[in-house]
Amino acid sequence: MMTAKSLTDWRLTRDALQQAISLNQLQVIVPTMNSEDYIEIVLGYYKDIGLPITLVVDSKSIDATEEKSRGMVHELIRMENRSSVVEGMIQTLSNQTGAQWVLRVDDDELPSLAMLTFVAQTIESQQLSAAGFPRKQCAVSHNGRLRASRLHSASFHTQWRLYRPGQVQYTSAIHTPGFIPPPDASVIAPDPCFMVHLDWSLHAYQSRLAKIERYDRHTSQTGSQWRSFYLYEEDEQHGVMAFETVQNPEFHAVARRIQKQFPNNCIEKPTRLQNLRIWLQDRLSR
Repeated sequence: MMTAKSLTDWRLTRDALQQAISLNQLQVIVPTMNSEDYIEIVLGYYKDIGLPITLVVDSKSIDATEEKSRGMVHELIRMENRSSVVEGMIQTLSNQTGAQWVLRVDDDELPSLAMLTFVAQTIESQQLSAAGFPRKQCAVSHNGRLRASRLHSASFHTQWRLYRPGQVQYTSAIHTPGFIPPPDASVIAPDPCFMVHLDWSLHAYQSRLAKIERYDRHTSQTGSQWRSFYLYEEDEQHGVMAFETVQNPEFHAVARRIQKQFPNNCIEKPTRLQNLRIWLQDRLSR
């Protein structure tokens, strides 16, 4: 449960972000394509916390993504992307915003409230041009709890998502943020200011396998080299014990919605004995 103080702190941050967006100091952008099956879950999170976002729908999208998104976002844009990957549209997208800062979040990612607080602080800086954030690789258990992989370090998977459009060099290479963070003007947020990656829960195994094949068609081996990451089910070590519960209350409703809508994508919940072993492992590792 969020305490009265944490709620007050978030409301102050939310108000600051809303003002920054209204003054075009910041634009929060979520690119998406063919996401009708889950986009309402993702957009519901932003609506719940009161953060206005711009949803950018890839023009190749052929499902009901736009129809399901209307009324849930601050702004909805359909944009042509001649590339088969999101990296190919970042420069065009960024140049059209006109905002001083862009926070780009993928449609299977969600920022924690602590991350958004870091964003609110960073966009006040005159020295910085980009910020990276730890990202937890997550699944949802059958009892509706968000659980993060212990085998994938959130810090190892730093995602560069906040940047000044006019002060970065762009790239369309796969597995990049679409730009190169300036070494002398970039910062990495501390561990509590993380984002969560919901790929494993929002996309079935076959969908993730198709993504690997699409990446490989775009650039040889760019998908296959990350096969164990996308298809965690193939890793024998990625059992119940390889996950830990994400305690942040802002994600509780999202996890319950995923559990209800995508039960076949959920992982088993740990038994009491497994929970005890996890607790002991945590204690011994400190």
